[in-house]
Amino acid sequence: MLSLYRNQLAGQQKKVLLIGSGLMAEAVIDQLLKRNDNFVVVASAHVEDAKKVTQNKERCSAHHLDVTETDELRRFVKNSDIVIAYIPPQFIVPIAKVCAEIGRSMITSQYTFPEIRALEEECKKKGIIMLNEIGLDPGIDHLATVKVRDEVYAKGGKIIEYESWCGGVPSPEFCDNPFGYKFSWSPFAAIRNINNDAKYLEKGVQKYIPAF
Repeated sequence: MLSLYRNQLAGQQKKVLLIGSGLMAEAVIDQLLKRNDNFVVVASAHVEDAKKVTQNKERCSAHHLDVTETDELRRFVKNSDIVIAYIPPQFIVPIAKVCAEIGRSMITSQYTFPEIRALEEECKKKGIIMLNEIGLDPGIDHLATVKVRDEVYAKGGKIIEYESWCGGVPSPEFCDNPFGYKFSWSPFAAIRNINNDAKYLEKGVQKYIPAF
């Protein structure tokens, strides 16, 4: 599916719609602009932030967008080739639905919610993808796991047990707040996750740890 999408856009300038202008936006823009055939449209409810992350960058523009205004969201999505959404989780499903309706692939670091899974058949028919959970955790941890698995199998090994840990524990000299944590992503989401139950497999047995 990814190769099909690449072939559809080969040899032409691609307009990438980046929804959101938070801490990750500038790194995403810089990465995208490494390709001369990408033009990045940054759309955000905080347009001043969007202007800051696009400042002094070529092939890049900043715009105001309230994603709860569906008609306006449709206009931006329709005028793009692909959508990257780095905004809070409560806005991802409406964006995904508009992308599926119009026929644009979407990339996000957010979880694959049931409402997004429900769009699978429509996405297949239109030849687009919804690439979710492609951030740090989940995201990089998945890629690292696959890399470790492939390396073990390539050497004829067998995986008996695998544990993956991810977090943002700061060096002691910088641990200067009551949380003992440094926020590199949404503080609200990080604190909210404390209320999530934990489930994992240990030696084939599902373990469950209730939230605080």
